[in-house]
Amino acid sequence: MNYLHCSLHRTQAQVNLAPLIENYAIPAECIHIEEGLPWGVIFNLTRKLRAQCLVVGSMGPKGIAGKLVGNTAEKIIRIANTDLLVVSPEVEVA
Repeated sequence: MNYLHCSLHRTQAQVNLAPLIENYAIPAECIHIEEGLPWGVIFNLTRKLRAQCLVVGSMGPKGIAGKLVGNTAEKIIRIANTDLLVVSPEVEVA
């Protein structure tokens, strides 16, 4: 992947995140836009930040397909080097 391609993805990610960042007043130092395989990027970022807990959403395949193929959350669970909280989309936030 060349630099221009990465730069375009980063810019689009920043545009997509802008309303969320503004609505929830998320500090700039809490925003990390990285490219790569999700589980590898997350593993490296948790080490870099010395994260004490990682929260991930689980929206992947259910049933046999999810068990046989695996999904991003399952891969993160296997390699996590910190406490981990996996939240399914069925959970309602109060």
